[in-house]
Amino acid sequence: MPKDRDFLKVFSGEDRLTAAQVADKLEQCSRQNRLTHTMFLTPHQRSIASQVIACCGEPMHKIMGGYPEAERCVVLFLPDYMENDLPEEELPFGALRVSWGHGTALTHRDILGSLMAQGVRREVLGDLLVGENGCDVIALRECIPFLRDNWLSAGRTGLHPQEIALSELRVPASDGKMVRDTVASLRLDAVLGSGFSFSRGRASELIAAGRVSLNGCECLKSDRQLAEGDILSVRGQGRLILREIGGLSKKGRFYIAVERFGG
Repeated sequence: MPKDRDFLKVFSGEDRLTAAQVADKLEQCSRQNRLTHTMFLTPHQRSIASQVIACCGEPMHKIMGGYPEAERCVVLFLPDYMENDLPEEELPFGALRVSWGHGTALTHRDILGSLMAQGVRREVLGDLLVGENGCDVIALRECIPFLRDNWLSAGRTGLHPQEIALSELRVPASDGKMVRDTVASLRLDAVLGSGFSFSRGRASELIAAGRVSLNGCECLKSDRQLAEGDILSVRGQGRLILREIGGLSKKGRFYIAVERFGG
């Protein structure tokens, strides 16, 4: 770990905070020679973590989220005595399953809202794998006893959480649609409008109304600049993942690829 941490200067705003938190965990592992880990990171935050790791000489680490295609992952920094293949009981996260009967339809938003109502922070939760009759939730292991004993409803639907092994996770088939387009800029309203076929004005209205979330947090700034891996959610419409940012077209527009879910 570079002692002066000059590499943090290339980041700004929330990205610098993420980079500093990752650097703290890396330094803690090196100093105490024990396993350390971040909270769950979005794809964009994971890209920041990868840059920090590269600046620090690629120390031994793993990026895991409970299953191979996980969007939200933790970065684990491994001490020199630890094997690269960690047994499940040594991982800092586990999984819970809740089920509901036929005729009940709970969405990703319903599940996340019920968890937030328990005072659970988004960064302690991994992916929420919502299926037709239930949901598997990946969470930091320290939170699982609390959720198992206290997370008993989502709206009017009763829940009975049970801890499960990660190998038992039920991963729904992806219903995403890839959209390729060009945008004048990487502003939130421009990418949102492109992904959902909105006008830029309509996208700005949704943002101003508080219906748009960026990486799990409400965002009211239409001019917020996006990065590869950012996740946009629109209440009542679905969500987008900014998968690729390409070069510029002859007209100076950005080539992008977004994956759209719902809407």
